[in-house]
Amino acid sequence: MTLLNGLTGEEVNMGVDDRQGFRIKEGFALIVLVIGGLIAILWLTNAPKESPLPSDMVSLLQPTIEVESTVGPERTEGEATAWNNARKLTVDGRGWVHVVYQYDYGPGGSDRIRYALSSDGRSWTLEQEWVGRYPAIAADAQDRVYVVHVERTVEGDRLWLRRRASDGGWTTRMLVEAEPRSIFYPTLAAGLNALHVAWESHVAGKHTLYYLALPLEADLETAELAIEEVVSGEQGLYFASIAVDGQGRVYLAWEVEVDPVRHQIDAAVRTDSGGWYVYQDVSAGVENALYPFIDAAPDGRTRVVFVSHGEGLSSAIYTSTYSDGSWKLPQLMVREAESEQPVFSVPILAFPVSENDYVLWGHTVPAGCGTGPLYWSREAGGRWTEPEPLVGSFASFPHIVERPAGTLHLLWTDRKTEELRAFSVKYMRLQMPQVKKHSLSCIRMLPCPYGTFRKFSHSGQTAPLRLLSLQPPRAISFPRSRPSRVSGKASTPRRMDLGADNSTAISIPIRVS
Repeated sequence: MTLLNGLTGEEVNMGVDDRQGFRIKEGFALIVLVIGGLIAILWLTNAPKESPLPSDMVSLLQPTIEVESTVGPERTEGEATAWNNARKLTVDGRGWVHVVYQYDYGPGGSDRIRYALSSDGRSWTLEQEWVGRYPAIAADAQDRVYVVHVERTVEGDRLWLRRRASDGGWTTRMLVEAEPRSIFYPTLAAGLNALHVAWESHVAGKHTLYYLALPLEADLETAELAIEEVVSGEQGLYFASIAVDGQGRVYLAWEVEVDPVRHQIDAAVRTDSGGWYVYQDVSAGVENALYPFIDAAPDGRTRVVFVSHGEGLSSAIYTSTYSDGSWKLPQLMVREAESEQPVFSVPILAFPVSENDYVLWGHTVPAGCGTGPLYWSREAGGRWTEPEPLVGSFASFPHIVERPAGTLHLLWTDRKTEELRAFSVKYMRLQMPQVKKHSLSCIRMLPCPYGTFRKFSHSGQTAPLRLLSLQPPRAISFPRSRPSRVSGKASTPRRMDLGADNSTAISIPIRVS
């Protein structure tokens, strides 16, 4: 058995047949076991008595990949991508998974959008295909699905909204007619009573962020379009993201080009009177903030997650939370180590997405090639867990949805085959008793290829994430003490002494067969 000190990176070997103890002076220890192709990660946190870990931190989280599938297309047909931060994945109340993605026929070819659905996550039905780009998708409580996208024409850009009824019928409405303008990155979210759409328009050196609300029960073809201007100016506005909380309040976040080398994240909250309260630079103190994604959890917490690309080709992910009428200062979640590689081959963090307690992100390089793998982290008790690899290499542009509770659906682009892949993850939380002084934090079992993980610094600390080389035993069981087949005596539990003074020990009987 091998322990890894999460703060110092020191590895301590513990023999299975002896009773060596590892005393934790500070930080945490990490135990890694390989069980039947799964990596079991157990870490023990030295929590001070005056600040015990939150109850949610002492839980058992066991995710398992339930279904994995390829949405499409075959490589010979073209390139599929879930590019940009707008949602490409949604799940309706029946558990049907709906996906929309951009489908390119190669250089000089026309951009198309494909919509596919699956009732079981295994097989996919390609139901619709349209000319266009920058798609986004959402579903309401009545199992209606909405798709918004841009269509490029010689006269200018059009903005289309399409609605799929629960019985499969489609209704279409042009929201913005073709004019000499460019429309980028539309996004949408379905609230309690309305569908909320936002997009950025650029014409004659002016950038404008627009917003539109449509009642869910309105006739899409004849409903009045009350388009509002949220912000406008000469500064570039990019990658708008929209979310609606459980009370129907609407939130927006977007990237602002302050100057060619510095970007920031602005946000807006819709007021009860129907206007907008704009918050400038919710990324205050963060260098060159990019790619915002905003998410409103069912419990009322609203978070924007974004990337920082600083000097020295380093990148990091930050989060900022809205509460009590203001945005809190950004919190560092993970930082990518700096690299001396050529600029066009350096992996950078890109397009993180958030869903409730989870943040998922991938890697890319300025040339646009995905390098992977995808990583994710979970917030518990105000802290973020160490980044964990979820998908192998050449993965980028991830999307995540949790519905129903306990099931995570994920979508990403395979940059090696130019296919769109999806899988669902089911997990289970079980409360575990807290230890007197040292807290047993969490056990996670993750499907993971053997290899070397990228090094991160987590929450400002220098804690490299490593894959420890362990030979998986044939089987590992945790039986009650019973007579040994060899000696006839009761087996002796292996003991880990976790502290020097007033220490608390955990005895875990382990049998290797």
